[in-house]
Amino acid sequence: MGTVKVWSYDKGNYIKKQSIGKVKYIGESFGAVGLTDGKVYDCLGVEGGFLRVVDDEEMDYLYCAKNPAPLDWSSTGGRWEIIEDDDKGTLQNAITE
Repeated sequence: MGTVKVWSYDKGNYIKKQSIGKVKYIGESFGAVGLTDGKVYDCLGVEGGFLRVVDDEEMDYLYCAKNPAPLDWSSTGGRWEIIEDDDKGTLQNAITE
């Protein structure tokens, strides 16, 4: 799908990572560095029931595939809408399983 720049605390700069697709977050925005309603994000992979997404902080974090929300549940969260998926439908499968 392409590469995306991701901030790495370890390296102290941006590194390139491979994207498997794009998702749009639909729901309550949360945190200055979390997810914003209506914004499209690069997805780097699927790990269990989570999507590894490059969020507003430009870092890759795991968010629930079914109800992305902050870990402290200070927001009700929302859902993902798939904008771009790989040939295998990896994102679609993760969101609907």
